[in-house]
Amino acid sequence: VMCSSILKRKAEEMGFRTVECRVGDVFVAESAKENNAKLCVEESYHFFLPMFGFYYDDSILTSIVMANLLSSSEYKLSRIHDKYGHFFVIRENLPVSDERKFSVINKFQEWALEKYTDVSTLDGVKIYLENASFLARPSNTEPLIRIVAEGENKDQVMGYLKLFKKKLMELIQG
Repeated sequence: VMCSSILKRKAEEMGFRTVECRVGDVFVAESAKENNAKLCVEESYHFFLPMFGFYYDDSILTSIVMANLLSSSEYKLSRIHDKYGHFFVIRENLPVSDERKFSVINKFQEWALEKYTDVSTLDGVKIYLENASFLARPSNTEPLIRIVAEGENKDQVMGYLKLFKKKLMELIQG
């Protein structure tokens, strides 16, 4: 769930099947095994390469594989960047007590499901929008709700962040 929506969209456009799972390396590894995954990616720069028999993230192996792919490709990294452009990501933490954070997320989920058609509730609430997404999920380790707004246009991302953060703050304070 906590992975870039542009990666999901581009992979699906290229014909790959994508699967979302809960946040955390244990859940990613479990999902990789269950779905016979070839590649797993988590937002915090964790890359799993089960196609090599590893069901854990390995940054050194990932770096070697990426360097090898780039060196054997006709594309330079700068050309790939030019093709896909910038992707804006804003992350924030909203302080909320451990006792309230789950009820706030549940109320936000109810609101989001009424307002939007493409919503994932696998681990928090992720709203998929045109060329953007917004995620709100309770931290499993701190009295926080973590929010992530991302998209291809900075102004669009800022607008979604403002909209959804305002709703969450209403629920936190209310």
